[in-house]
Amino acid sequence: MKTIEFHKLPTETQAVLTCMTAQQAFQTTTPDHPLYETNTIPLIWGKPGTGKSTFTLRLAEHANRQYITIVGTRLDRTLIFGSYAVNREEETIKFFPRENIKPLFETNPIVLIDEITATPESVRGALLELTVSRRWEGRKINPNTIIIGASNPVKSSHYGKDLSRPETTRFVHIFLGEKYNRFIKDHMGKGFPVPDPIFDDTSILHNTQKYAYEWGNIIRHFTRTTNILENDEFPANDYTEANPRSLSMLQATCAAAEAVIGGFDNNYTRAANDELVRTIALGAIGNTAGAMFLKLLSQLDLPEIERFLREASNYYQEVIKRFSQLKSEDQDTLFLFVENLIDDLERIPPGVEEKDIARYNISRANEFSRFIDLLSALGTKHVELAYDACRRLVTKFPIGRTPEVQTMIEKINRLVSGNTQLREILEAIC
Repeated sequence: MKTIEFHKLPTETQAVLTCMTAQQAFQTTTPDHPLYETNTIPLIWGKPGTGKSTFTLRLAEHANRQYITIVGTRLDRTLIFGSYAVNREEETIKFFPRENIKPLFETNPIVLIDEITATPESVRGALLELTVSRRWEGRKINPNTIIIGASNPVKSSHYGKDLSRPETTRFVHIFLGEKYNRFIKDHMGKGFPVPDPIFDDTSILHNTQKYAYEWGNIIRHFTRTTNILENDEFPANDYTEANPRSLSMLQATCAAAEAVIGGFDNNYTRAANDELVRTIALGAIGNTAGAMFLKLLSQLDLPEIERFLREASNYYQEVIKRFSQLKSEDQDTLFLFVENLIDDLERIPPGVEEKDIARYNISRANEFSRFIDLLSALGTKHVELAYDACRRLVTKFPIGRTPEVQTMIEKINRLVSGNTQLREILEAIC
């Protein structure tokens, strides 16, 4: 069976796969990562027969993972949290067969929680707690387990009821459209026409974790400039809102989107009108906040971190020239770029053992030197920024007496001349 290139898949399909990638990446990352155990559960909305269950079943088959369906209307609350009536020795639980429980702990299944809005409130609350704490009967499920939610529109279900305001922000909402329905009709009967499971690709998962820092700075910039978290009014026509939890999901899924697309397209560049990012933003924080976020993205013109630090070209000279001629109204862009640079310079990639960190950092002297070039070009106009950047460098960069390091020290020396605070930092470095 011939696969379809990722960018040619329906946007809704891309968004679901991206959420699953982010969920896998941040459930299995290290505890010191800011998005450790962040859940990015896609909630697929679609009328009966649109292919919600078919899509997830075919995906599980394609990924060679066990597939589990939990139908909320057939459970009661005790079947999730347990009760004294449950015989734990025999592991007997009504309505939910014993053989379906074990994979939650022992393997890495794909779990579909279906009919969420038609589930009785007490059961739905327990199911939603499963999505947050990832526990069943008090036991932590396997971190590699991927959870997906599905629901018919409320009006399509006899027992349907809107999710409450706190419940809505536990999901990235994805609404199936006509293009998706055509995709299901044309392809699903023939297998699953997408590349091998991206949420099990080690390089894509690593890049998702890496890009999360940059997207975190962008989202913090968004909250600072819009005061979105101080707005307590929830739009009546919106299905979710911006709060710390939903913004974390936005950060995780945007990072995954960049890692996934970049994994399949070497020429990929971030674009504000990218349909996948648009679908993710509206699905994670709602139409109102999402539109504000997309507007901010369209106005940001950030240099590329990888090119600035690592390419053997004149690109970093162009960036330095641009920021040395910075206008006052562009200050936010500068601060955001420097934040991203520092995060990149501080981060040690997987595989570098603690005993080798010093040697690894010295090997990156050229990258640090380019960063100092940027600070030097900013002159005395941004002393506080330079001070903070140098202070953070001291804590991470062990100075050795290589020619590259000496060059960097000389650049810092010129930068801090005449400034007592920065002089103290230089002395600490040397």
